[in-house]
Amino acid sequence: SLREASCCSVDVVNGGASSSYGSDAVAGVVNFITDTRFTGFKANIQAGRTTYGDGQKQNVQLAYGTDLFGGRGHLTGSVEWLNNEGVPGALLSAVPLNGRPALDLSGVASYNSVAATPAGVPQFHYIRGYAQNITRGRNGLITSGPLQGIAFGVNGVPYTFKYGGSGTPNKTNAGGVVGCIGNICEGGETSNAGGQSALDAELIRKVAYGRFSFDVNDNLELFVTANVADVATVTAPTRGAPRPSLTAQCDNAFLDPSIPALCAAAKVTSFVYGTYGQNLNHDTHVNNSRRQQRYVIGANGSFDMWGKAWKFESYFEHGQNITDVNISDISLTGRYNAATDAIRLNGAIVCRSAVARAAGCIPFNPFGDVQNSEAAFRYIAPAIGPHSYTYQRQDAASFAVNGTPFALPAGDVAIAFGAEWREEFFKTYGDPYGAGFAASPLSADYAFDPVLTTAGGNWYAGNFYNGSGRYDVKEGFIEAGVPLWKTDSMGKADLNLAIRETNYSTSGSVTTWKVGGTWATPLEGLRFRGVRSRDIRAPNLQELYAAPVVMNNFVTRREDGASINILNRAVGNPNLKPEISDNTEFGVVYQPAWAPGLSLSADYFNIKVAGAIQSLTNQQIVDLCFNGNKEACANVFLGGTPGTSNPSFVLVAPLNLAAIETDGLDLEGGYRLRFEDWSLPIPGELQLRGLVTFTFSYTQNTGVPLQPIAYLAGQNGGDIPDWKALLQQTWKWDKLQLTATERMISDGVINNNYVVCKTGSCPAPTIQNPTSDFNEIPGITYVDLGASYDLNGHTQLYGKVDNVGNKRPPSYGGGLYDLLGRRYSIGARLKF
Repeated sequence: SLREASCCSVDVVNGGASSSYGSDAVAGVVNFITDTRFTGFKANIQAGRTTYGDGQKQNVQLAYGTDLFGGRGHLTGSVEWLNNEGVPGALLSAVPLNGRPALDLSGVASYNSVAATPAGVPQFHYIRGYAQNITRGRNGLITSGPLQGIAFGVNGVPYTFKYGGSGTPNKTNAGGVVGCIGNICEGGETSNAGGQSALDAELIRKVAYGRFSFDVNDNLELFVTANVADVATVTAPTRGAPRPSLTAQCDNAFLDPSIPALCAAAKVTSFVYGTYGQNLNHDTHVNNSRRQQRYVIGANGSFDMWGKAWKFESYFEHGQNITDVNISDISLTGRYNAATDAIRLNGAIVCRSAVARAAGCIPFNPFGDVQNSEAAFRYIAPAIGPHSYTYQRQDAASFAVNGTPFALPAGDVAIAFGAEWREEFFKTYGDPYGAGFAASPLSADYAFDPVLTTAGGNWYAGNFYNGSGRYDVKEGFIEAGVPLWKTDSMGKADLNLAIRETNYSTSGSVTTWKVGGTWATPLEGLRFRGVRSRDIRAPNLQELYAAPVVMNNFVTRREDGASINILNRAVGNPNLKPEISDNTEFGVVYQPAWAPGLSLSADYFNIKVAGAIQSLTNQQIVDLCFNGNKEACANVFLGGTPGTSNPSFVLVAPLNLAAIETDGLDLEGGYRLRFEDWSLPIPGELQLRGLVTFTFSYTQNTGVPLQPIAYLAGQNGGDIPDWKALLQQTWKWDKLQLTATERMISDGVINNNYVVCKTGSCPAPTIQNPTSDFNEIPGITYVDLGASYDLNGHTQLYGKVDNVGNKRPPSYGGGLYDLLGRRYSIGARLKF
């Protein structure tokens, strides 16, 4: 691989990384140490696909290195090209994509709130079959009032919608369905199912790296490096465009003639309906382009001082990213509202609003499985969609010295010290339909339209606003390695000490430190290690100064259970402070001489983070307001109208929440067995390796009143199972290598706070402990098989099958599980 070609080792540091590697390394660092003297040529060529014929991927990686100027200079370079064709989503009611198994239509029905849950009944009811959302239909479902339960089918012909179970619409303005829970029924027709987002995004990545160094003399090396990269992704976030709580007039020209008659009989002039928008001409796509440039100039060398040899490292780095986000085939809410509100005028179907007609409004039929004209679609979804342009810059400089100034009886004392500086800056612009005409510098390609608001926020989703921000960081550090003892009776012990002072222009100064040590005991192969540290992570530019990004979303209004279409306004928070982490780790390593090739280790970790930077979800903020949190209520408005200057919204900003605490155990083992050493009639050798992580606890306490404390370990809908394991067995013989890998995830639950019970015996739920009739997510084991063969000293062929069993993710499982299914890949590695 490319990393094999340009990297000679990888350091993974968990505890104490902030004081040694940099203040923001609260979670540790992965440090790639490049081979700056690589000579020769390496290549990796790979291609793959899923078992369903999609997800094709091609990858080419090349690396080259050579000496120059009689060995005083050295040049290395590498390039990479990756093309991942992705896996698009599918309509849930359509034939599964490329023969994939039918999509999981399970879901959860819940009563609106703790107070609304009937006595003896679980608040949450999990559905393993089909969970039917009653707030919208595939192409229109009337959701309240006397016409509730009428859906629009082929050519807009109305029919009686089949609700799940014994669901019967109450036909009131509240819009509930008797026999269902909240907005969910179990079973029924699937025609109101929405679509699935892309399983894997399309991606094209092009990367180039180069380094040139020159030895001025034996004590001084000068070097320059350059990285350039271009990454383009395309993804479809959803099929269609869900919209609940739309209002249609009974004289709408697109309605079947039976509907106005029913309206007249019921003495109503309008009705509320919801749609998944499956008759839109095209799916929305997010096109994201990132272009990176990074340049470094530096010097490394050595010098004598106080009679000792010292080494120094220094560099200056400049990097920049330009990010272009363009969203295609997405509607403008004001135009959608105007185009779908149609009347007959002089025998022709036109938009009701005279202002909209004068501005070029073309009617669009939202009712039923109908084909609208491309011109009508392009009116509501213009060819030039939401656009965001962002420039980011980072400049950094570092100077560090290390040496062994004196010795103790147990050995030399090593010291490193230095200083670092970093400045980060960004500026972003949004299009005028999103950011507002007065604010956006991108107005040339966007015509003013009177049905839109001049303040921005007009798109169904992807409303980007303008913003900018900067901060700088100054750091000084010193680290020491102190040998404590080295004797036959006591073994060998070393102490590692580090302290770093960091000043952020945004939040002031903070001190990080660590105290660590190792003890190689006199018992053969037995070693202990441990570290205690204070680490931090300061808020980044995005968290501090992010310009508002406004997306279309939905929340449940707890007062009546209504599904409300809101604008999710995500912004930065310039008042954030650094996260502060206290870390404790200790472990043991055993590598006995009596079993050559055997290595075992166990490490316990405990991490406590205060002031963790996180954001609450839209629904969490709405629920806090419903439960009486006045601060949350200031960020919620649910009484507006989409597409106007007064929409419903929820404001979401990152906060310094109270605390996160986790502890667990990392186990690692390896064994290399040469069969001939055991007099076994099997050629070659067997290599065994295993990694297991047990997470004993993971607690998140927001510190926000009326917000529950979350116990996340074992909640497999997230990414923290009780345990996970990677086991690998490799057989090597001559030029052949076969490898089997098992990726294992423990079974878990949906929510550790749930009290599981059956109807008739449930206690009263609380905010901290809701009741539920189900709380299980199964574990899984994926098996991967791989093989490689060395044709000669220059060429290796290889192949791999991931997820051999083609196992599907379970219901309610999260990102822990494989979404793509069985995958095949083949390739070749070259080395000269």
